[in-house]
Amino acid sequence: MPYILLISFPGSGNTWVRYLIERATGIYTGSVGNDPTLHEGGFLGQLLPARSGQVIIVKAHEVDTREKLDGLVLLIRNPYDAIVSDFNRKYTKGNHTGLVPVQRFKTKGKKFGINSFFATCYQNPLIIHPARTKK
Repeated sequence: MPYILLISFPGSGNTWVRYLIERATGIYTGSVGNDPTLHEGGFLGQLLPARSGQVIIVKAHEVDTREKLDGLVLLIRNPYDAIVSDFNRKYTKGNHTGLVPVQRFKTKGKKFGINSFFATCYQNPLIIHPARTKK
């Protein structure tokens, strides 16, 4: 199978898109990073090597511009919604569908509030670099 990346900012919905792809095609999707909780939740291609040839698309949040790709899908979501989604995921200990209590969003201070989360996790803007495709 061709090596195609699904690139997105964390919280943009790539787990949901992977779910839709798997259900529509019956073919596993993979990931550059290994998240055992996704494997346990039914993403059986999650722990396969990204270049195994057994997955239809591979999730990643970064692209190595020196890497040869057969294709790339860029998933874009409203940045505010993506940040809130990633905040929920991180503060529910990796639960991709979990929700943080509303009070956690209002908490001030360096440890728990959404503003401090944004400041510490997203200091650098997402930069898209062109990726090379095979000829």
